[in-house]
Amino acid sequence: MDETFYAGKQMQPNLHDLATTIALASDALAAAAGALAEASRAISDASDKLNKSKDPVPSNPIIELAEIRERSDLVDTSTNNKNQHVISISSECDSEVEVTSDHFPPHEQVPEPSFFQPETTNNLRGPYTTTVNEINDQLDPSFAPPNPTSRMLTIPCHTGDRDDTPEPYTSTLLDAMNLYPRIPSGRNYIYFDQDSDGLAFVAYMALQANRIVCLIPDDIVDRFSKLLKSLTHANVHRADTPEQFTHILADIGPLNTNYYDIFCTSRSKFILNAPTFLLLCPDCILHWGLPSSSYYYIALAKLPQTVRNCIMEIGEYQFDESAHGAQPYSKAILDACFHPDSPFEPLRKIAFQLVTRYSHLGLT
Repeated sequence: MDETFYAGKQMQPNLHDLATTIALASDALAAAAGALAEASRAISDASDKLNKSKDPVPSNPIIELAEIRERSDLVDTSTNNKNQHVISISSECDSEVEVTSDHFPPHEQVPEPSFFQPETTNNLRGPYTTTVNEINDQLDPSFAPPNPTSRMLTIPCHTGDRDDTPEPYTSTLLDAMNLYPRIPSGRNYIYFDQDSDGLAFVAYMALQANRIVCLIPDDIVDRFSKLLKSLTHANVHRADTPEQFTHILADIGPLNTNYYDIFCTSRSKFILNAPTFLLLCPDCILHWGLPSSSYYYIALAKLPQTVRNCIMEIGEYQFDESAHGAQPYSKAILDACFHPDSPFEPLRKIAFQLVTRYSHLGLT
């Protein structure tokens, strides 16, 4: 009798413990529901970003070039002698420097990356050779870049059929660039003999950088931007104010290595827009022409060391490299860039054909 009573007592549930267990289970279910809701929101946000980041419809080079040709104000009245050939004898600078004055401290010379050693550039035959040569074979050999004596390009209006417009060949060039030495990071400068080479260099850098800010002289920035759209695979954006840059940044989102963007802006607006450039997180900044020490400091002092910063000067001029903390690209780098099998070479030919055939473009 006592044993039966004891066993029954033992089998009775502990209501307090049961209530506690139910409460804990309820909390766990609530936490799980919250986690599911957060996951649902994350999936929704990712889907929205994926939809926004889809490639835009590429511009039609024929239409862009027709618009350029039909404009009546494309003649650039500025002139400047240019007959300086590409020269460079020392290596690239090694890092970015935080500065507190208009003058940058001198940079030490550092050994070049192994893939830019001279012996590498002397043996540039490889899988990319075929693809680049295929492009070169399809270009009109009669339009070889000349050695102009003036930065003012006198170009007759094109009057014939535009069916032979050179195509960008961007997919082939991107594949070739994946197998070719790239321009290293650093603060550097380079000379070009003619304006079309400067245009081609921007497109060449777009093969190896995902987000470029290009500072262009005010009188050519609009025409340059339009012509660049017909030469490069990258999305070309035109902006001159922080609000415009912010609006574009909101549309394209954070830096994505699957996409390529070039931001063209007026050189005179550099100081105004420099803080916004930091928000863009560019991996390349190109100056078309000589920048001033003051705004060069604003733009470059806080950028990561991995950013490529380059001053492109077209024609003959004297550059004070010590005042800007910039050095010329080394001979090995230039040899690779200007090698006949480099992806830069077909871009030079295409750029020259575009400039020659489709307007009175005086690319300053």
